[in-house]
Amino acid sequence: MLAVALSWGVPSAVAEDPQRTGDTPPGAYRADPSNSHVTNTEVIDSLGLAPGAVASLSFGASDHNGFDVFRAAASGFPTQGASYFVMSSGCTSLALTPNITSGSTCVLANLNTSQRNDLVQVTLVLNVPAGAQSWIVDWKFLSEEFPEESVGSFFNDAFLIEVGASNITINGNTITAPNNVAFDANNSVVTIGATGALAMTAANALGTTYDGATTRFATLAPVPSGATTLTLIFSVFDMGDSIIDSAAFIDNIRFSSAPIGQPTTIPVGDTTFLVIDEDSIDDRTSTIQAISSSPTFCGGPASGPGRSARCVNDQLANPGVRGLLFTRGTATAAPFSGAVITPLKLGLPTGKVGDEGLFTLPPSLVSAQNGVVTTRQQFINNLGPAKSKNNLEKVNGVAPLRTPEISALIGKTVCAVVYDRDISVTGANQARLNGATLGITAFRVTAVLPPPAAVHEAADHDDGDEDDGDDRDDDDEKASRRLPVIEIELLSSAVANVVCTQ
Repeated sequence: MLAVALSWGVPSAVAEDPQRTGDTPPGAYRADPSNSHVTNTEVIDSLGLAPGAVASLSFGASDHNGFDVFRAAASGFPTQGASYFVMSSGCTSLALTPNITSGSTCVLANLNTSQRNDLVQVTLVLNVPAGAQSWIVDWKFLSEEFPEESVGSFFNDAFLIEVGASNITINGNTITAPNNVAFDANNSVVTIGATGALAMTAANALGTTYDGATTRFATLAPVPSGATTLTLIFSVFDMGDSIIDSAAFIDNIRFSSAPIGQPTTIPVGDTTFLVIDEDSIDDRTSTIQAISSSPTFCGGPASGPGRSARCVNDQLANPGVRGLLFTRGTATAAPFSGAVITPLKLGLPTGKVGDEGLFTLPPSLVSAQNGVVTTRQQFINNLGPAKSKNNLEKVNGVAPLRTPEISALIGKTVCAVVYDRDISVTGANQARLNGATLGITAFRVTAVLPPPAAVHEAADHDDGDEDDGDDRDDDDEKASRRLPVIEIELLSSAVANVVCTQ
């Protein structure tokens, strides 16, 4: 068990640009492993857990300088409560000091990897609540190794989250960890040299001593069937040597009743929030009709038939409905109810200029009618002032998305509240958001495609002009107003719950 907190200072000597030829370069700070400074209760609270939720907590032989509880907000943390947990392959006391050195370093004692390099590890055994089918944790990986010391090099420090037991092997620069659940879509582990979604940037590390960091992520994974306890092992370690530190910020471990098939790691620090109307999502949208009539059978049983109206919750339409769309039609009005059919990709129209289908959703919804402020999370969950229709009249800051903004959605994760009818927006970007809603959807935009070709329908055409027998010019004008199609990949119920509650 950890002792009661003791005061301790920031190391006075920290190496700048140490020579990478030994375990402890001249001037590097070597930590005192007996320096105990946080209690188990503080650690449990920093992770968003109640004391009764934790069966046991152990740091094994980890140097106590390599973990701490922080209360100073930094780099998007805490994500809940007033504190968060930090673990590092060096001294955590350096983590929020000014980034004025080219390589802050602090060599730890006791626990090492098979390469004799610094390893800090914490093991949590959690009691699984009744009905839980998945668990989630927020994290960010940061490093002084970035960029020149490590990308594509041997000094490729890592962060792992293992389930059940730790089983890490290192062969040269290759890390094998079969129980790890924190990885990207290509099964790449979290290292400084990772690319794609896991790649570090200098901007993500602002406000810390580190030169680079990932964005904030959430890892979701299933609870083993029938399990009453869940063992999680978090590890941060140096690769190649024991100098130049890396760290992980960790927070908000929680359980969910939503199922998830495979472990998934998603960026959650950059969710794009929108409102969507019938010009994009509607039971008459051709692509939605297609996934309802095809073997996907959206809005119906897996054996079919599907129903496009139930696929988009048309039977539930009412102000305040927040069930998930694209289910088998079992969603209710409760927030995030329903099991999304995944994997599923489809194309959605986005309307036309003057009758758009996608709109921005600001962090605060201020009604120009009565001045009431509704937070975005209150709106998404239909809580507090969002329950009154008057507070959603003439909401400021709701702007339609045109081609440039739609094109910028490629690669973005989107959470949207979907309306049953048109959203009316004035020239002052004020919108009426007190109409009937169909619910919530969350997706990743994988592509933006040209608008569909014009379809001439003479029987429906009436522009008030004298009929000259040729409507091609009118069709061309309509085509020029059409906005692009977005190709989306739907996110599961468990993932939707995470990305929409940031």
